[in-house]
Amino acid sequence: MRDPVKDKTKIHMPIITFLPIGKTIDVPSSTLLMDAAGRAGIMIELPCGGKGTCGKCLVQITRGSVACKSDIQLTDEERASGFVVACQSFIIEDVVVNIPEQPACIASRSASPADSLLPSPLRPLQG
Repeated sequence: MRDPVKDKTKIHMPIITFLPIGKTIDVPSSTLLMDAAGRAGIMIELPCGGKGTCGKCLVQITRGSVACKSDIQLTDEERASGFVVACQSFIIEDVVVNIPEQPACIASRSASPADSLLPSPLRPLQG
């Protein structure tokens, strides 16, 4: 049995920064993004229970990358802009994650996800 104190092997602990609040934590590699957010004290709505079927936990990776097991709710434009669903994305390296305001995540997906990143007075009204 290996002695963890003497073992020189280190577990890779990527650093995750959550914007716009600026909260930074480190988590083991392969941690789900929604779990990392929870560890940082950030609540992300999961109406589908984390099954990846609703797309309401949409976040934007602005630096680094994650491994996605499913992106069925995303358009090509969303993928190209760095959007992922937090319940289906695993941390593999240091990342910066922009979390849209929660009401925008829960709102109808007919609005562009980029609209949710605008300050509230600039966000188009939903009708």
